[in-house]
Amino acid sequence: MRTALDELIQVTDQILDGDLQKEEALPTLTEDGRRADGKAINPGDVFRTATDRETTPYPKYSRKRTTRPEEARLNQWLIDNYLAEAEARNDDFNATIAKGLDAKNFSVADGEGANLYIFGKPQGLSAEAAPQKEEVKQENDNSDIDRGRSTKLNVGDTFTLSGVDYELDDVSSGRVSAFDVDSGAMLEWDSYADFENETGKAINFDDRHAMILGWEARNQPNNQRRNLISKKTLSTTSTDDIMAMFDGTYSEEANAEEEKAKAAGAKALANAAKYGVRGIDEITKGLVDLFGGSGSVNMFFGGLNRETYDKAKVHFEAGFASFKEAGKSLKEFAAWVRDSFGAGARGYFQAWVMERKGEEIVFEDDKANTPKTLLEALQANADKITNNTKLKAYVAEFNGIKTGEVTAEQMKAAQEAFELIQVVRARQVVGQGMDQRETFEKLLELYQSQPNLDVRSSTSMENQAYSTPAPIAYLASQLAGIESTTRVYEPTAGNGMLLIGTKNTESVANELDPQRLERLKSLPFKTSNHDATNWKPQELFPSVIMNPPFGKLRDDDGTLAPVKVDGFKVGSIDHLIAARGA
Repeated sequence: MRTALDELIQVTDQILDGDLQKEEALPTLTEDGRRADGKAINPGDVFRTATDRETTPYPKYSRKRTTRPEEARLNQWLIDNYLAEAEARNDDFNATIAKGLDAKNFSVADGEGANLYIFGKPQGLSAEAAPQKEEVKQENDNSDIDRGRSTKLNVGDTFTLSGVDYELDDVSSGRVSAFDVDSGAMLEWDSYADFENETGKAINFDDRHAMILGWEARNQPNNQRRNLISKKTLSTTSTDDIMAMFDGTYSEEANAEEEKAKAAGAKALANAAKYGVRGIDEITKGLVDLFGGSGSVNMFFGGLNRETYDKAKVHFEAGFASFKEAGKSLKEFAAWVRDSFGAGARGYFQAWVMERKGEEIVFEDDKANTPKTLLEALQANADKITNNTKLKAYVAEFNGIKTGEVTAEQMKAAQEAFELIQVVRARQVVGQGMDQRETFEKLLELYQSQPNLDVRSSTSMENQAYSTPAPIAYLASQLAGIESTTRVYEPTAGNGMLLIGTKNTESVANELDPQRLERLKSLPFKTSNHDATNWKPQELFPSVIMNPPFGKLRDDDGTLAPVKVDGFKVGSIDHLIAARGA
């Protein structure tokens, strides 16, 4: 009887003898959707993507005359593989664009962009241009190793400077930041070169960042820097962006925002085309600049701003005129504004309608809206604060000092205030009543647009106070069965993120830190100020949720000190808090 091992031996022999030929490589597609090898595309064909993945089989279609349903199927095939490729690359930005495409309203530009992304070279250095890694020589004195790590640092690695241990924090904006492991104090360098000159450490950029962050090319003469640009990048990146890369002034974040704006504009134009309205490119761009797209979480605090309204009014008037010219009503124009620009445009659209009806519009007095607290200042600019560099700039502006004079304590206070703002915004998202997936994706978008809340103080380190990301907090509340009416107890509430799923005002948020306790009082819950390791609430709650401190229970001299709860021996802080709260 022939076994699987016999077959394996036979195949191995065939390979060794050269009798078994390699399987023919799968074809790829060009930007305009044709096979790169010039052959005809047949239903069931499978193609090789840029990351060496296989597409799903090509759908059936008529060679003579493709029908609308067939076109939609072909478009959907391309969209599905675009999304799969983006997810395989962990590329959230392109995945979001793919999810927003409509197979029934699919432009030539949509198809070209999807094909180029799926089958072109991935963003980054070309293989022939990629710099070779230097061999790391092992020396007996370990002079190239710092605390067990290579001198080429990744974010999160530690290094020593002037006898102080620092952790590398952020290298994504052209600047470098690190914080004191013990005190949480932040250090910043204006460029990668400044960081290397002072610390003697190089930054180990991964392939995704190599194109953008490698422009300093510290050991290469200027005339060789252009060679780092791959053919793929030359075909998909503007000349201005490429030269900004060359000059070291390119901002990945600003470019991503520009791409988001382009996608929002394209969607708005597609929405207008559904109503038969065309030629409103400038109107659309103006409204995108003001309000973002339909998926935007732009929020306007402090009432209507007259300057913003004056700009929006011009575009509303011109847009409505275009809709009327196409035979469409105010109702259809309002639906287009809503679907294209989201909740951020609502108040200003309402003001425009009120003015057309002769009703009075109330604008907030700019002086009256001058922020009196740092929380108000950050709240007014929350959408613009996407990283710690921007957060530090607002802290400096509010305090009337230079960014270099901002202390670690001020940054910690700012991050705590910003987390409270995110809690409020997250509660608004959950309160919209979307399904679980939509809610999670909105919260993920909110989380990905915020600074890293990573500055630590002596108090936060002692209390092990760490922030829970909004999407994780939502998942936890769902797993705990928390609904809007559920009465919940949170023994280590922090700034209240784990309570975003409930609106029950009888819920209790307990917090040991007095400053966090004061911030919690702005949320619609009862509050208490107890040490959760030795206090048990007098009442029972349907749900208890927490992200407690972790670690072993110890006495004042550091000796392990487990305690008994209801006859059970408990030796961990988190277990003890859970037992007290149950």
